[in-house]
Amino acid sequence: MWNSNAWAWMDFEIPGLLQMPDTWELGILGILLEVGNKTRYICVILDENLKNLEEIFPEYSLYNPELDIELILKEVRAFDPNEEIRHMFHWSSADSKYFKHYFGDFWDGKSLFSGGKLPSFGNSKIHLINALPSCKSAGNRNKLGFKKPHTLEKYLDYFGYKSPEGDIASNTIRELKSRWTNSSEINDYDKKLAYKLLEYNYHDCRGLRYIMRKFEGLPDDGDSEFEL
Repeated sequence: MWNSNAWAWMDFEIPGLLQMPDTWELGILGILLEVGNKTRYICVILDENLKNLEEIFPEYSLYNPELDIELILKEVRAFDPNEEIRHMFHWSSADSKYFKHYFGDFWDGKSLFSGGKLPSFGNSKIHLINALPSCKSAGNRNKLGFKKPHTLEKYLDYFGYKSPEGDIASNTIRELKSRWTNSSEINDYDKKLAYKLLEYNYHDCRGLRYIMRKFEGLPDDGDSEFEL
């Protein structure tokens, strides 16, 4: 499954406490697609107050405040018309909870399977998979000695992956929304914040790719072509 020429990774950036859905605020969903030597990063904009991201980064952005899963699938299929991508990975159960909350009935994220079947990304052949259980098992086999919480950052640090430094994405989202809620103007500071947000999300997606390839003994061959 991991050793494939067609992959996808996703990562939500949702402000609020994971254990308290009432505190969740719409943010973005990042998706990194790869087929052969082609890649594409998509930033799905889930909140209308973040629409300016589309103007700043039109090549990456998909404005979708209606939370239309078919709109996202249309973008995926445009990149992958032969439907080679069959698995979309995410880190931990948090993303599956966000997906269920915002895009309808979904899997509980507690196991790889639900009712004997892999959960699907909308009406498609793409299956969503929580990569954390497999990464934890691989870490145990390699005697990494990780203890809870099993955060993505802990694995990235171990393998020497260079993640962007700076504030957490939730704070950046809140600041951008507060700046754009009553104004459509975009200044240089806004652009700096927007870049920081997409860079953070992009590297969460790419970082998961990096970890999975490390556990499979595959080279990280995307240094130049994967730059945001």
